[in-house]
Amino acid sequence: MTSKKKQIVETLVYEVFMKNRVEYYDTLFRKDMKSHQTLEELDINDVDGLRQLNMLFHECFSHVEFEIEELIESGNNVFALLKISAIHDGEKFMGMEPKGKKFTFDSYDIFYFERGLITFHKSITNIVQQLEMLK
Repeated sequence: MTSKKKQIVETLVYEVFMKNRVEYYDTLFRKDMKSHQTLEELDINDVDGLRQLNMLFHECFSHVEFEIEELIESGNNVFALLKISAIHDGEKFMGMEPKGKKFTFDSYDIFYFERGLITFHKSITNIVQQLEMLK
């Protein structure tokens, strides 16, 4: 049986990140949630930053797919290893013009919970190295 914390992360990945269903933000995160990403070019440190990143991603890419490869719960934390793929056929992304190319990258995410909601999120990804696929 999947725990409530894992269900929240699955909803975040499949409904918010993959399908861009923004109505879930208020039900998954504490209002004071902090988020830290490895993409220093983007100012992402709270719920609004995470929302903006997701909206930008969906403006730039189509055929967005997320696959949860690992989902591990430990105490108040859930670790997710994600495989993400998309086609760059929308807006410019980090200065790159769209060329209709597909790229894939990994994301290692830790979600910290407090009172049943995500209160802190840390993401380490190899997206910058994988951007070569788009050139």
